[in-house]
Amino acid sequence: VGNTIDEGEAAEEAPPQALSPEREARLRADAETIGIAAVKYFDLRQNRNSDYKFSYDAMLDPKGNTAVYVLYAYARSAGLLRRSSREVSTLSSSELALTEPSERALALRLLRFPEVLAQVQEDLLPSRLIDYVYGLAVDFTAFYTECYVVGSDQEASRIILIE
Repeated sequence: VGNTIDEGEAAEEAPPQALSPEREARLRADAETIGIAAVKYFDLRQNRNSDYKFSYDAMLDPKGNTAVYVLYAYARSAGLLRRSSREVSTLSSSELALTEPSERALALRLLRFPEVLAQVQEDLLPSRLIDYVYGLAVDFTAFYTECYVVGSDQEASRIILIE
């Protein structure tokens, strides 16, 4: 019928086969990129007029105001755009219909970007931009959790919002 192998042997042999050298190299490069983003984001998040404590734990918290959280929200949005059968360039803004509270909150946050950018330029406080980006990630996460996108009746509208 076939050869049987011990569970322990299978567990020992599986990881090296599952992680090819190419995949391992890509994961290492991604981890380095995330690490650099985490440090830069944490630094920019700080108000220049206050002291802060350098902490890798705080920088890498996936649930806080961190680059990790923001990048995860971005990855989710990119995933939705990839999985959608709708071509963004063929969609019209007239198809945008914001029916859910989380859609409206996300749209309103997006509309504030020019105002926030002008304020950052005026005050020279990049921490305000970071606050905006974090708020955008929070609003997107609520939208992602509450609104079905791919395959929904509102797919076109929601893809326009995400794009």
